[in-house]
Amino acid sequence: MKTITDIFTVQLTNLAIDSGNKTSATYRLNIPNKRFTGYDKITMYCDAFNADLFNLNVNTVLIGASGFYQKNSLSSITKGSAKTIGQCSRPIYRDASNNIVEKLDNVEFYGSTSPMEISSIPDEVTIELSELGGGVIDLVTNGNHYHLKLRFVCEYTSHNC
Repeated sequence: MKTITDIFTVQLTNLAIDSGNKTSATYRLNIPNKRFTGYDKITMYCDAFNADLFNLNVNTVLIGASGFYQKNSLSSITKGSAKTIGQCSRPIYRDASNNIVEKLDNVEFYGSTSPMEISSIPDEVTIELSELGGGVIDLVTNGNHYHLKLRFVCEYTSHNC
């Protein structure tokens, strides 16, 4: 028996959604060549995320995803499996008196070393961005947008080797 690994990459942007709106965007994941008999272990990575928030008064962004179950995770917000797959903060520059000098419009997250074990590859996923306090971030106004890259590392045992 031999362990075989399939790796799938998904690129998502709220400028091209399948349903919902820019704030709560649902994407159908038509992943080609995935096994119909399933996988022994699936690890998901949020490899990259960036967003342009323009004039929004948001400093910290939680990247939330629903449509799959994160094994071995717990959220005090949902009282169950965690929905957060990443967190990032807006760069803020202050002067010597701690006054805000500049607040950049973009936020970025790179988490390729933060694995999340999930139960199956979802057929669709819904992405929502929220503030640290829990409020959903409105992305419909001001042309706010994001790009998200997910990677699924799927392992199964081949009995033909």
